[in-house]
Formats: sequence, structure tokens, C-alpha cells
Amino acid sequence: MELIRQTGVSVAGKHAVVVGRSKIVGAPMHDLLLWSHATVTTCHSKTSDLPEQVGRADILVVGAGKPEMVRGEWVKDGAVVIDCGINYVPDDTKESGTRVVGDVHYPSANQRAAFITPVPGGVGPMTVAMLMKNTVQSAWRFLQNQRFVVSFGVSSLRGGGLSSGTVTHHSAPPHDNTTIRTGWTLKTNDPTPSYTDD
Repeated sequence: MELIRQTGVSVAGKHAVVVGRSKIVGAPMHDLLLWSHATVTTCHSKTSDLPEQVGRADILVVGAGKPEMVRGEWVKDGAVVIDCGINYVPDDTKESGTRVVGDVHYPSANQRAAFITPVPGGVGPMTVAMLMKNTVQSAWRFLQNQRFVVSFGVSSLRGGGLSSGTVTHHSAPPHDNTTIRTGWTLKTNDPTPSYTDD
């Protein structure tokens, strides 16, 4: 959905076609597009009029697991094409003997689509970026709603001794501790740092 959002094309009122019905790509994309007010058709490898269905799509999402299954001539002029496929096909020109292609025939579809994701380099990197974004958001929510203590040790530059302390994060204002500008609180010389629940 983020890739579609980045094109600037509004999903609402568009006819979206999802090719593939997997629980990982097809079914979730169907629901997300529907919840974004698109009219959604779900197709698969057994759909009898697949070229006709694909040709109606303003937004086409393909995750069928078949190399270059969707041909460029099927794609509607000006469509947004999201290719979620990752397939290895034989290629004697490559050192590995294979190359990666998507479920859409990129060279021909690229001639008709307004926006198209390449394979590799399209959905994969966006998936990683969204996972990182979700991880950061989750950590931020955790920090906003929790209070926890982290113990640490710092060696002294002068005496070579070890100073210990405890850092406490508060979701509410601290009581007797010294507040640091970041919202963290430092309790020094705590002999038994542990999780506090007060």
C-alpha cells in the first residue's frame, strides 16, 4: 500500500485487480485495497479470463508465484503495477545460471504502466523499510507506555574504578531523581538495579 501511496494515485474509486490469493500477499492486499475504497477483483492462475480482468485494472497487484505470468499487452495504459513475485529462471549469461524475475513481464509491462515495481528492487526493499518503520514505531510506543530500568557500568578515567548506576525511563514524571533533558532519569549508586514497578 505504501508503494501505491508513493505514486500519488488515489485508490478510492479505482478498479484494483489482485492476481494471487495467498495469505501472505493476495488476501491481505485485497482487504487493504477494499478498505481504501477500491473496487477489488481477486484472480488466480485458474481464472479463465485473466487477460481481460488484468486489462480492467487501474491498480494491479500480482503475487501468483509464476514467472512473468502477466504479459505487458494485458496491462491497461496508465495502470499502477505492483509486482510481488520472486522467481528464479534459467539464464546461461549469469554466473549463477539463474536470474530473478517477477510475476509480470517487466519489459513489456513497463511500456504501458504509469508506475511499475521492478524485480528485484521493488517490493523487497519496501518490505524491509516497512518492517524497520514498524519496529521503530513499536519501540516508541513501548517507551511511551512503560517504565523500565537499565543498569550500566562506567569505568573511571582517573582511578580505574567502576561506577555503576541505573537509568529509569518514566512514562509519568519522576519522584526524587535527577531529570535529564531527554526524559530519562538517572539513579546513581544503586547496588541492586532491577525492574521497578512503582
